[in-house]
Formats: sequence, C-alpha cells, structure tokens
Amino acid sequence: MKFSVRLRIFILFYACILTSLFTALNFHLFAQERTAMEQFLMRFIQLPIETPVRLDIPVQLLIVCLISLLPHVFFQTQRIKTSVAMIGVTIGLIFVGGYASVTFAQTLLPLFDMIVALLAGTLVAVILKMIYSSSEQQFLRTAFSHFVSEDMLKELLRNPDKLSLQGKEMAVTIMFMDIRGFTTFSERISPQLVVNRLNELLDIVSLVIVKHGGHVNKFIGDSVMAMWGAPNPDKKQASQACFAALEIKKKIESQTEFQVGIGVHFGKAIVGNIGSRKRFDYTAIGDTVNTSSRLETASKEFKQTIIISAAVVAKLKEEHTKVEILDLGTTYLKGKLDEIHAYALKG
Repeated sequence: MKFSVRLRIFILFYACILTSLFTALNFHLFAQERTAMEQFLMRFIQLPIETPVRLDIPVQLLIVCLISLLPHVFFQTQRIKTSVAMIGVTIGLIFVGGYASVTFAQTLLPLFDMIVALLAGTLVAVILKMIYSSSEQQFLRTAFSHFVSEDMLKELLRNPDKLSLQGKEMAVTIMFMDIRGFTTFSERISPQLVVNRLNELLDIVSLVIVKHGGHVNKFIGDSVMAMWGAPNPDKKQASQACFAALEIKKKIESQTEFQVGIGVHFGKAIVGNIGSRKRFDYTAIGDTVNTSSRLETASKEFKQTIIISAAVVAKLKEEHTKVEILDLGTTYLKGKLDEIHAYALKG
C-alpha cells in the first residue's frame, strides 16, 4: 500500500478517534460551558435563547465527526491558502446553518461542538500535512540530491507534481558516455583499486552533468546515462547536453589517462518510475534512449569522441547555439532499421 494511502487512512481513524473523545468529554464534563457558549453564539447570530428541539446525542456526534473531517479533505486536495479560506467559509456556513435550523426547523444544532471540532480537525490536518510534506520532500531530496542540480532540486521540492511517477511522454536529450579502455585497465590491478579509480572518474563526469543542468540517470559499469529536459523542462537542453559532453571530454582526457566515447540524441521518450512494484528507477525509455546508446557505440567506428544526431543539430539551431560539427553522413546503427544522420561534435 502506498505511503499516501496509508497516511489518509491514518488521518481518517485519527480524526474519528479525536473527535469521538472530544465530543464525549464535551457532553459529559463541560455541559455548562457548552451551554454558555451556545447562548453566546445564538446572541451573536441573533437567534432566540430558548430553542424547542435539541438533536439526539448520536446525531450530534455524527455531525461533529463529519465536520472534523472537512479540514483533512481540504488540505489533501487544495493548497494551504485555499484550504484556510475554505475553513473560514465553513465556519460561516455553520452559523448560517444554525440560523436556518432554528428559524425553519425549530432545531438547535451543536454549534459549539461543530466549531471546536472544525478547529481541532484543522490542527490535526495541519500537523499531518507538515509530516507528509516533510516525508515527501525527504524522499525527493534523497532520491535526487546526488543526481540533479541544486536549482532543479529546489524546483522539485516546491512543485513535486512535476515529478511524474506514472510515466509521461516528454521531449528529452539523452547522453550516453563510456570510459574507453577501462576494462583493459581493470584487468591489471586489484578490484579495490578499480572501484576507487572508477569512482573518481564517475565523480568528474557527474559533477559536469549536474553543473550543466542534467540529471545523472544511472551508472552502467564504466558508462553513464544522463538526461536533460526531465523531470523539469529545459528550453536549452540540447545546448546543455553538448556543453557537458565537451567539458567531460576535456576534463577526462586532460586529468586522466583515459578517453571517452559519447552519444547524444534528442527526441520523445516515456519518463517516469520504471520497474517492478518493489524496485524502480526514475528513468526514460524509448527509441530516443536506444539511439543515444547506439551513437555512443558508433563513436568507436567513426573514431570520434562525441557523436550527435541530426535531431540534436536541429535543436541546437532552434536554441540559437553555434557549435563546431563534422558531418559524418548517414549510417545504420546496430539494432536499428532506419539509417540516421550523424555528426561529430568538435567544439
């Protein structure tokens, strides 16, 4: 059962228990105070002091329980400012309902109990809203703090709805990067040193990706998949991806003994939580992802470091970004039926 569902069930039972206890104490221990408050409220809304009919206790208890649940409905479905306004409107409606009940049905509603139950329900709803928001933000911060830029993380915390958990089609730029020669390198040294060295290399790559507004989607051995344009739309996503690719090439080749192969492609993909019920990743799937991976592989055949597709070149023009490219012509990528126009990104 999802956390949000469990929380709503907890809210329901907690509100009912709280309201039941409060009402029981109110009826049996504070009858005089309640009567005085009712008289004050009746004077406030200009109702007669003597009322002919008072509702049965079970009926009053049912009304109070329903009233106490309203704040939970408001805070679960509306923004905080809207919820507070709706609670204020509800208080006004309670007074109007009390007036109409006495005027037309000669029946006294439990005004005091209704208002206090509404306020008590509001207190519980606010506390649980804070707990839920804190848990949700902690989940997002834990899941994305190491993989996205600080600006994107803040935006996700402000607007969690932008993070689609069911999967939706988005225009994204996907980059695959592979460290050339690392497999051969790992055969000569101990596993512990291999892991340490790989972590150093991937740290360099990750910092560059995040610096340019990308999302480090996953590590696949000595390869990295990165994504731009999700979960936050990015009007400069192709430019950012290309700048990141160029900086990765420069840093890896200047600071280490390794070289890299990079493939970048732009297009539509399904983005969201993909996987099983117990284990899933926020990632992208579709032909765009596969093409980007194949472009990275093709960089070996072309003997180029960074290969971008014609779709990326077109997106760069749309973004008014000028780069140095080398036209490699059309080629068939492994596992693809249709040929693709490829370019080498030079600077």
